[in-house]
Amino acid sequence: MAETQLSFFDADAAREHERKQKDIELNAFILKVLGPKGAKRWHEKNATLQAKLDEIRIKPLRPDLQAAVDRTRAKVLAATKPLTNEFAQLGIAQGATKREIKNAYRRQARKLHPDAGGDDAAFKRLHEAYRRALASVRE
Repeated sequence: MAETQLSFFDADAAREHERKQKDIELNAFILKVLGPKGAKRWHEKNATLQAKLDEIRIKPLRPDLQAAVDRTRAKVLAATKPLTNEFAQLGIAQGATKREIKNAYRRQARKLHPDAGGDDAAFKRLHEAYRRALASVRE
């Protein structure tokens, strides 16, 4: 059976599910301790408080803050994606050493450098792949 992993976007749904489970457990506890009539009174008394809490939880972010959150999510997802593309672009295996990464970068740079007739955008992609591959080895 495969393990279930939550993505960055599923965290809110997981927190909501956890909150609902805690509410169910709390309701069962209240019913057990106070009985049916006491539980009903308790729920009526705390209904306004619960409504206010729900309003706070559901309140949407301001558009500028939501845009900032979306940009941050995109950066996090871009930074945490697998490095297989970077190593493939350099033409080396994923477990390469620093020396192998540098040599592969220099070999590809000779072909793709704009001064050698290569494409500027392709060279920038190569340099970014080199930077990320080196950063993954240093850690």
